[in-house]
This record gives sequence, C-alpha cells and structure tokens, in this order.
Amino acid sequence: MLLLAAASRAENRAGVPPAVPSDRGVQVKLDDCVESAGTAGYNFSLHSVVSCEDSAVDMYLSFNDDGTCYFLVPEDAQIKDVGPRNDLRSIRLIKPGGWSANHGAKLTAGHVYVVWAYSGDLYLVKVDALWGKHAMFSWVWHSRLSQEDAERFLKENAGGPPPGPPFPR
Repeated sequence: MLLLAAASRAENRAGVPPAVPSDRGVQVKLDDCVESAGTAGYNFSLHSVVSCEDSAVDMYLSFNDDGTCYFLVPEDAQIKDVGPRNDLRSIRLIKPGGWSANHGAKLTAGHVYVVWAYSGDLYLVKVDALWGKHAMFSWVWHSRLSQEDAERFLKENAGGPPPGPPFPR
C-alpha cells in the first residue's frame, strides 16, 4: 500500500487552484443527470454543484432504467467503492486496484468512494442518503499526488487513470 502525500499546487482544467487539505463538503445534494442536468454534477475545487455537462465536473449522479444510481466521473478521472465507513477522516491509505473500468460506481448509502480527479487530487466521498432520483453526500480532500507518487501509484493500480496532465512536474 502507498501512503499518499500532498504535493505542490497547480491549476486544474477549469483554471481554479486545486483543493487544499482543509477542504470538505457536507450534505451536498445532487439530482439525476437525465432529469436535472444543471444540478447533477459536482466540482470539488469550486465547492459547487454544477451541470453534469459542464467541462469542469468532477463527478455526477446518474440513474439507470431500473432505478439503480451511480456516481460517474469523466474519462480523465477514476472512481472506486471502498465500502462502508463511519468517518471519512479515518481513511489514511488508498489500497491499490479496484478502480472502475467504466468510470462509474453503483451507490450504496453509507459507502465511501474515492474519486481520483483530473487535477491529481484524491477525494473521499460518503453517500449520506439516497431517495427518489437524488443523493446526498459528504466529502473531504484526501491528498494530491506528486509526479513520483503518481508513477508509483499507477504501477500499483493497473487500470487506473491515464498518466496524463493531472500530475505536476
């Protein structure tokens, strides 16, 4: 396992500085992308609900025809379910592997998901509640990968995000 350490700041694709360790959000509500695109996405750096169609979206909520809900992330990001947790801050290590092949994770209330954003930042997202075609979650910033950590992390996480521009040099 790799203990992830914060590295230097850089701008993300929206031109906004990445999150810092004190960043967090509580009781954020998202709606289904198909029914309410404008309130279905989230941008961690902006601490803001955004459209699921916005180029700055880090993750968004989507439901399939049978009512199963998912967090989806853009192609330049990754997500994985790390199971039920009581406290987001208690997660210190992100285990290798387990990243979603389709950039989506089926949601379960009480579960925590790791989002590896385009910026290189890792966020922990806990689903607080699911109802109708809505989800409420809380999140904390976990860490930012340095170039060295990113290269090692990519080797340990075959099938993880592409080693493109998110990693500062």
